[in-house]
Amino acid sequence: QAAEATVLFVDMEGFTALSERLTPDRLVKVLNAYFSVLVDILERHGGVVTQFQGDAILACFNVPIPRADHPQAAVQAAVEIKCAVEAEAMRLERLGMAKVLMQVVHAPVDPDRDTKTMLFRVFQEVVSNALRHSGAGTLTIVVDGPAFTLAVSDNGRGFDPEARSTGNGLRNVQHRCGLIGYLAQLNTSPGKGTTWTFTPNGNT
Repeated sequence: QAAEATVLFVDMEGFTALSERLTPDRLVKVLNAYFSVLVDILERHGGVVTQFQGDAILACFNVPIPRADHPQAAVQAAVEIKCAVEAEAMRLERLGMAKVLMQVVHAPVDPDRDTKTMLFRVFQEVVSNALRHSGAGTLTIVVDGPAFTLAVSDNGRGFDPEARSTGNGLRNVQHRCGLIGYLAQLNTSPGKGTTWTFTPNGNT
């Protein structure tokens, strides 16, 4: 039997950085609370959760439970989830965690798998450093296109990039980006925050 269905996929933005800051017990509690809210919303709108994967959840509407207005139900569930997550984000900000701002200037072309993997690992490193060492209260992430370009800024204390203690880490980031044809540019100084920009060679 064939049937039309609407599938909704939700994952947690910034989960990797969050998992690095929390103890395992605390992380499990955060995920349990997160999934509890999402499952309740999805089921109230007629969705059936078919998969949990890490911080992600997949739900299906109209299959196996028939619902004529399944596209609208999925959209309503997504809007309610967004409001619930924003409310939780505000709560976390009040507890002192960093605020994250995200901006997409122009939709980029999806990079190949190797490029995405390397950029993601570098992104994890610079975000982790900002959260652990800079004292940043806000992180700003900007994505641009058409060639995938990424900028990560924080309002933390900044540092001297010429200091011996920072040299190896910076060179490691730049070296790994060079392996995939990207240029990693750093702009920082004490008291001025930090910005990393990752740009394909030839697009600077």
